[in-house]
Amino acid sequence: MTEREDKDMTETELEHRKEELKKSDGAAPIAGPKDEKKDGFIKKLMRAFLNYETISYLVVGVLTTVVDFLVFAAANEAIQSSGRLSEVTAVMIAQVISWAAAVLFAYILNKLVVFRNYNFRLGHLIYEASTFVAARVMSGVLVTIAIWVMVDLLHSNEYAAKILTSIINIVFNYAASKLFIFKKK
Repeated sequence: MTEREDKDMTETELEHRKEELKKSDGAAPIAGPKDEKKDGFIKKLMRAFLNYETISYLVVGVLTTVVDFLVFAAANEAIQSSGRLSEVTAVMIAQVISWAAAVLFAYILNKLVVFRNYNFRLGHLIYEASTFVAARVMSGVLVTIAIWVMVDLLHSNEYAAKILTSIINIVFNYAASKLFIFKKK
């Protein structure tokens, strides 16, 4: 390390650098002060996204999506096998049924597992459940319209449409749950 490098560093950075040199038997340290700033940013991002709440939300989201898909597939096959309705009508009815099952499943698991909300006062439950359902109605309507557009107008496979809209739906629903429904006071 030259004198010029010494002058450009703060005392803390200089001490840190000397400690690294001692530990490495005189070899130049691998990480410098700029790398520490990057590590700090990466660690902050990791803490923000790799925590109990976001991981459990993703797990619950995946489980909710599985429930949604299983109910959708069963309802779609049952309705289409009757032969009484058009394919698009059968898909739309199956979508509404699977959505309702998924919303109920998601509310229970989000409340108890993800956001660990154990407030069971009647007034609180009514408010919380109604805002949860309202957010899901909004996202459910948007998903149903998107699936209709993709299946009927763009002639996409109904399962491909379901997968794409489910990914977008998980992100939207997390934001609504975190910011409005289960927000910590």
